[in-house]
Amino acid sequence: MRITTTMLNLTSKKTGIPIGSSSMLDYINQNNNDLLSVISNKKTNAYDTVQKKSYEKLGAAAESLFKSTEGFLAEDEKNLLTKAKETGDYKDVYDEIASLAEHYNNTLSILKGTSGALNNYYSIMLSEAASESKDQLAEVGMNIGKDGKVSIDTEKLRGVDKEQLEKVFGKDSDFMKKLAFLSDRISDNAQSYANSISNQYNAAGNTYSASTSKYDFLG
Repeated sequence: MRITTTMLNLTSKKTGIPIGSSSMLDYINQNNNDLLSVISNKKTNAYDTVQKKSYEKLGAAAESLFKSTEGFLAEDEKNLLTKAKETGDYKDVYDEIASLAEHYNNTLSILKGTSGALNNYYSIMLSEAASESKDQLAEVGMNIGKDGKVSIDTEKLRGVDKEQLEKVFGKDSDFMKKLAFLSDRISDNAQSYANSISNQYNAAGNTYSASTSKYDFLG
């Protein structure tokens, strides 16, 4: 299926993630062509094995990033920040922010090292999600390096006002919502590709049908 501009515009409105100067349409349609080319060229078993491991690694990294967002986006008593407010103990919050940074960096690094136009697109979008909140993140001790990875100033993080923590990492945070959305999509995509290699099957249909049924991505 060829993805149209109209379909992508509808998706952008639903998720709040702008298509921006980097056209997802171009990446996805290019990726479809790449997949057909790879399959028609009959890559060797050794190459397939390397590719499968690479996508499995990416899927696991993105899944870990997604799980790190869950505690901050959860409702009521399951929310880390809500629990911390009630007890006055923010240790779990600080620890999970550190884990979030680690999983973000790992996912971004693997994306950049894994072939595929869609992976390239996701690496750009993940970087943009952080850069768009650069100032807010810096205020709570999370800084973005030239390579796009983030680092934590632990002392500054622990000394920041709790309301500011809520603003940057809470359930209403655009930054956290984008991380959750993107990491889940990256994980689904990587797992579908890994499975397709195992089954020697064209992953394009599986990748998009699996993710669209979960998020109604194109509907």
